[in-house]
Amino acid sequence: MARAPSLTLTVACSLLQLAAVNGARSMEKVHVASPEAEVFLKLAMRAANAFTREHRRCPSSWGEMDITYANGPYRITDPDIRPRPADGATWRPRASNYDYVLEVRQDGKACRVLAVNAHRDVELTIESGMDSPLPPKVPQKR
Repeated sequence: MARAPSLTLTVACSLLQLAAVNGARSMEKVHVASPEAEVFLKLAMRAANAFTREHRRCPSSWGEMDITYANGPYRITDPDIRPRPADGATWRPRASNYDYVLEVRQDGKACRVLAVNAHRDVELTIESGMDSPLPPKVPQKR
C-alpha cells in the first residue's frame, strides 16, 4: 500500500514550485572570490552615497561614514574595522592590502574613492554615479 507524502515534503515541494512560478532567483554566492579593492570600493561608494543623501554633501572623511571593513576571520565587534575620526580622508583598514583615499569635489556634491597599493600606485577608482570601479585612465601615484 502506497503511503501519502509527508506534510513536510509536500510543503517543500510547493515552495519550490512557487519559487519557480514566481521567477525567484537562487541565492547569490557571497563567498565567490572577488578582488579586495573592487568589493571595498563598491561598498565605500554606497556608504558615501547614503551619507550624501542624508547630509546633502559628500563625506570629507572616513569617520563620517557608516562603514565597516573586516578582511579575514574577524568579528564585527573587533577593534580597527571601522574608521576613526583621526583617519581623515585616507584609511587603511585592518588586514587590508590597500590605502583607501576619499576625495571630494570642490562643490562637495560628488566624490571618488581610490585604492592605492603598497607602491603608491592607484589601482582602481570609483566616482559618484559609477556602479563599478575602474583603473585610472592615466597611471597615478599617491
